[in-house]
Amino acid sequence: MGHPLGLAAVALDEDWAARSLVIVVRDSEALSPVSRLLFEHLRSVEAAGAHA
Repeated sequence: MGHPLGLAAVALDEDWAARSLVIVVRDSEALSPVSRLLFEHLRSVEAAGAHA
């Protein structure tokens, strides 16, 4: 991904590079279909990472 622009993803394993992501929604049932897909995907990725 990004090769046409000469970009590359580089994993950082330094302590300062660790970030937490928090997503807050008032009512997940009220999200648009696209927003709900993103929300559910991010939840599943987080859950999978918690078990790894």
